[in-house]
Amino acid sequence: MSSNDIFKSARLKIDRASEHISDINEILKEKRPFRYIVETDAKVGRRATMAVKDASVVDALSVRSGDAIHNLRSALDHAYGAVVSRVATTDRERRAIQFPFSEKASRLEESCRNRLAHKVSPEFLAAILDLKPHGEPGGNEMLYFMHALDVPDKHAHLVPTAYHVKFSAERLREQIPDFPAEISGDLTMSDNGRDVVWAVKPFTLHEWLISGVPRNGILKQEVNIPVDVCFQGRTQSGAMLTVPTLNRFVDVANNVVRVISRFA
Repeated sequence: MSSNDIFKSARLKIDRASEHISDINEILKEKRPFRYIVETDAKVGRRATMAVKDASVVDALSVRSGDAIHNLRSALDHAYGAVVSRVATTDRERRAIQFPFSEKASRLEESCRNRLAHKVSPEFLAAILDLKPHGEPGGNEMLYFMHALDVPDKHAHLVPTAYHVKFSAERLREQIPDFPAEISGDLTMSDNGRDVVWAVKPFTLHEWLISGVPRNGILKQEVNIPVDVCFQGRTQSGAMLTVPTLNRFVDVANNVVRVISRFA
């Protein structure tokens, strides 16, 4: 059997993950999981700026992100198993076949040996160790983060959150003329909380009607502050923006499969 044949399932898993990422890109072309708005309480006389979540869009991203990450994590196991399964001689050893990860760098070699890497060859063990699939500084940050995101997703959906961007008060003031004059400089967006609140006069009946205020008295208007989405957690390079992170995971998975395939 050729190496292409034994790694077919791993490559198919990566291809399937890429399809999920394409779906996510299509969703984000049409819809916004988070929007930035100014909310006016016409009855009380109060305004506030905030990010609001479209739960249906976030749920769609969550399901597809979880599926993409799980396929990529499974691809590692399929590739690893394609090489290691030939040295497993008992049912216990066959059950142990899984791409090794370790939270601590000091436990990585032990984890690799528990997953039978040393039984393939010393060179194979060294190659897996060189991938540094551990969670401490100096490890392969993206490889370990992909694994860490996959583990909780087996029990709950992986939910992207709003990326807390910075933007200028002046940019808001251009779109909201009565934005408080005493506020200047950079503001940081919170996650579904009110960022700035200020008092205005309650609306007259005429203002209510011409502004199209709903019956509940709460008027919500979107302002042009793009809100990206990210996974919970950060790496040394910063926040984990959802689509760029997923694309980096694909690159990481492809690299791991290439390394393992040298030992077919």
